[in-house]
Amino acid sequence: MNNVLELIFDEVSKNFYQYTGKKIILTRIDSNILNTWRKNWVSINTRKPPNGGWDWEFKIAHFQKNYQKYVFDIAILDENGNLSGLALGKRSRSKANLSIYYIESSPNQFSSLKGDIFRIINIVGSEYAKLFGIKKFRLIEPVDGLIEFYDSYDFKLKNKTLFGKIFCEKDIL
Repeated sequence: MNNVLELIFDEVSKNFYQYTGKKIILTRIDSNILNTWRKNWVSINTRKPPNGGWDWEFKIAHFQKNYQKYVFDIAILDENGNLSGLALGKRSRSKANLSIYYIESSPNQFSSLKGDIFRIINIVGSEYAKLFGIKKFRLIEPVDGLIEFYDSYDFKLKNKTLFGKIFCEKDIL
């Protein structure tokens, strides 16, 4: 999966630059990314769950321990290497669904990728889903105030729950 995700990261980075003129770096969330998160986000982040403000070290460790090869994680950096966004989720064992549980953009109000984070995650997730034959792309426990925004990307709020959690979902064609 690492090689496939790296290929998707490269392709999305090139296409994003071509369409926006903004250079981005996409990578997995590793110890270097977590160090950057701790150094640059923690002290200025006023968000509280479920609207961000997560302990990304804990979340990554939990997912890696419990879901191992099914983990889907993205770190988004601007051209200067500033951490601009993070996302964490997993694909189902059956490859039927790709679910994103946590998304957060930089709390730095001057981030050059402000407003682009979800678009990038959506593109990477959709490409990943297509490559693996995944049929549904889900956002688990979406932020209430962003439901219409997610809907603009074809994620529809479901009137049922998934293990007691609300979610938005879109079909992957």
